[in-house]
Amino acid sequence: MSIVAASGEVLAVVDTLAIDRNEDAAYAACEHALATGNVAREGTLHKIALYNPYSAEISYMAAPDSQIFGDGEAHPISITGSVANIENGEDGIHLILDGKRVKQREITLTAATRAWSANEERHGR
Repeated sequence: MSIVAASGEVLAVVDTLAIDRNEDAAYAACEHALATGNVAREGTLHKIALYNPYSAEISYMAAPDSQIFGDGEAHPISITGSVANIENGEDGIHLILDGKRVKQREITLTAATRAWSANEERHGR
């Protein structure tokens, strides 16, 4: 399975087993991309983050070091990607994306497990 950016850049390639469910394979590929993916912008290599347009959340770094940023608002990303910075200020950690501050969300293991279970139930698994 490959993770390919809208720009056509390959962010990760992972082997999956025929017995892997699609969701498990996709999760593994995304985690691999977050752990190892880099893109060159203006002559500099940058670690990648992945944007989920359904939840309007931005994931940065692979588990267990994951950081999730979201404020409930959509954050359109350019087809060539957007360069962002992480700011650790007095009011918490924020992702600065196109001049907007997006607050870090605290996601507990319990919340992540419940979200995963709810998604499986929604799809009848």
